[in-house]
Amino acid sequence: MDDKELIASILTDGKTAHYTELMRRYSGVVYSKVLRILKNEDDAKEITQRAFVKGFSHLYDWRGGKLGAWFSSIAVHLALDEVQARRKHRSYSIEEVKVQAQENKYNEEHEAQLCSLEQAIEKLSTEDRSIIKMYYAQGLKTEKIAQKLGMTQNNILVRMHRIRERLKKQINDDRKDE
Repeated sequence: MDDKELIASILTDGKTAHYTELMRRYSGVVYSKVLRILKNEDDAKEITQRAFVKGFSHLYDWRGGKLGAWFSSIAVHLALDEVQARRKHRSYSIEEVKVQAQENKYNEEHEAQLCSLEQAIEKLSTEDRSIIKMYYAQGLKTEKIAQKLGMTQNNILVRMHRIRERLKKQINDDRKDE
């Protein structure tokens, strides 16, 4: 049976054994993509399993494209969410904190760079300044910023690139003037 026939039998007849066949077909591809992202076999297995569970509960959302790509997309999004969650909740050993504290000692040059950056940000337009603050200070994703400002995500990405370039130029120009 092809993928469409298997899904039709799952959705209409409730034949969950056919879903096992779909998992058999695509688990290797999905697992390898997740493993490349997470770099941990146990976590990759867990995310792969969660992707297939989520895929099963959303089979009716499948639009008839390549099923392997659809499962992979679900898995990649779950893996990226996992990576982001790890970053937020990473714990540090006392040794790591000590090393970081030694590396982060007050540095006049670094302080001057931060002051230059703050001054350059203040020279931006109000909208550009708000985009930068939402992204860096508030930690919002570009998708959320786009929603808040009524723009597309691509527009925000382009604007962020241009803002960064302007900030670099402004800081370099300020250094030349000193």
